[in-house]
Parts: sequence; C-alpha cells; structure tokens
Amino acid sequence: MVSTVGVAVPALRGISGRICRGYVAGDPEDIDTEVLTAFIEAIRTVDLATPSVFPKMCAAAKRAGERARENAEAGAARRFPFQESSPPAVPWGHPDLVLLDAVAKGVISEVDAELFLH
Repeated sequence: MVSTVGVAVPALRGISGRICRGYVAGDPEDIDTEVLTAFIEAIRTVDLATPSVFPKMCAAAKRAGERARENAEAGAARRFPFQESSPPAVPWGHPDLVLLDAVAKGVISEVDAELFLH
C-alpha cells in the first residue's frame, strides 16, 4: 500500500493541484485528503487483472477531489450570501434605543434603565 501510494504521489499532486486552482471555498488540504482517500480505496477495490489499472485509480481520485470541491463551494455559497444581505435600517442597536424599547415592552423598569444610562 505504502509503496503504491509513494509511486503515485506525483500524479496525485498533479490531480489535486489542478482541482485546487482558484479554489477559495475551503482548505485545499481537504481536497488533497479526498484525492488520497479515493486513491487508496481504489487500490483496495480495483481488479488487478484488468488493463490500465493506474489510470482508473487516478480517475477515481480525480472524481472524489472534484466532488469535494463542488460540495465545499456549494456549502460556501449557502453560508455566505453577501450579495443578498443588507444592513439593518437606521437607527438600530443604539443603547438608548434598546433601553427605551425594553422599558416600553415592560422588560425592565424606568428606574433600572436609568442605572444603565449613568
């Protein structure tokens, strides 16, 4: 196993490097991990009697890396929709306004609100 992966490292680096080009949605090491994991899984499951074993294992590694990138980018797009967000309406969050709102809603008394102001 170790020697097979060792021989494949240059090819796996190339696969990961191409997949990670321009990648900003996450850590490139996550893609490296997926590529290596898929390659190792392919070693365990590939039929050694078939021709072109190495290219098949590399193709499996490439598919896993591409899938990992697509999933990370889709997740980042869901978590960070900056283009669709806007700041809250002014005025917002000023301590005096928050206290006035709390007093109006009966959360705290006017006396308690005065303690915060001074």
